[in-house]
Amino acid sequence: MTSPILVRPTEASDVSALLALQERVYPTIAPWRRDQLVRQLKMFP
Repeated sequence: MTSPILVRPTEASDVSALLALQERVYPTIAPWRRDQLVRQLKMFP
């Protein structure tokens, strides 16, 4: 049996996980800074 997939808007509490995911998926590209992601969340809620 598979787990259901939940799709929801990104929240401020997701920022650390997003930064870690970026580093893992794109190891040769510098990840966004925390303040950049937070700013994006404020601009595009």
